[in-house]
Amino acid sequence: MKLSIVIPVYGVEKYIEKCLLSCINQESACLGVDYEIICVNDGTKDKSAVLARSIADKHEGIIVIDQENGGLSAARNTGTAAAKGEYIWYVDSDDYIEPGSLARILPKLKDEVDILQLHYRLVYENGSPSKDVIDCAPVGAFTGREITEQGGLATPAPFSVLRSKYLKENGFKFLKGIYHEDMEYKPRVFYLADKIVFDDGISYNYLQREGTIMSTFRPKRIYDLMVVVNNLLDFSHKHVDDAYRPKWTNYVAGPLSQMLYLAYRSKDKRVLEDTKQFVKEHPDCCYVFTCSRSKLLRALGYISKILGGNLFAVYGILYKLRY
Repeated sequence: MKLSIVIPVYGVEKYIEKCLLSCINQESACLGVDYEIICVNDGTKDKSAVLARSIADKHEGIIVIDQENGGLSAARNTGTAAAKGEYIWYVDSDDYIEPGSLARILPKLKDEVDILQLHYRLVYENGSPSKDVIDCAPVGAFTGREITEQGGLATPAPFSVLRSKYLKENGFKFLKGIYHEDMEYKPRVFYLADKIVFDDGISYNYLQREGTIMSTFRPKRIYDLMVVVNNLLDFSHKHVDDAYRPKWTNYVAGPLSQMLYLAYRSKDKRVLEDTKQFVKEHPDCCYVFTCSRSKLLRALGYISKILGGNLFAVYGILYKLRY
């Protein structure tokens, strides 16, 4: 079997049918032969799992796995362990894939390609016009290091189809128990890849909706971003070659900037103190900003460096001026 589509299921009774039907109704791709669909019920309390199972009962090639609630990362890891496909595509259950996308994707999954990078469409639940996004579409095959030199790739997990053997050989798993898991996972997966190729059409519809974890403020997000930044810096020191480190640290600048912004936005004394301490214990944070593609973040990095590395205080001044 060429492909396993892994779909975590939790609290999505409004969306799961559309998601599953988009994966089933694919021309020139045979469900149960060319690909399978693995739904992982992550202990959902609504009717999502019931709806998924009712659809699975009508189609060969769809399985539903039940587990206690462990979060998105745990559900994806469970699906990965059960996958029979040579490649894995993580599809979120409130999103849906484009008609005909598998007919275009499946033939590209060959010759030991580690990653097939996809293009996507932003779809807005509030009715705003959708927007096609093609971040990068070079022709040919590239190593992860070459992609790093070109500026890197978008980190959401659904934007990549990944080779199962490559994931297993490198022990790649999603980190359980955190938000922003894709920011921690994908930069590592990208960098060590020997062969990355690109799709040439829109394959994924990425729903933007209010009330999701990523659109609301929770203190846990700040502490999880600390974990992400710490792990990426650790990976950088252990695995990223010196020649590629400046460009690779762009992957760290995003979560670091979000962490600082959310900490100041929280106005919580304990959160602010913990964030200040984290930055103090990670002097590479200044270096990360000096390497950022953002002119503003680069300026903050260099100003902080001149002022003795006090990035937390310098960012605080910027926050007060802008917000």
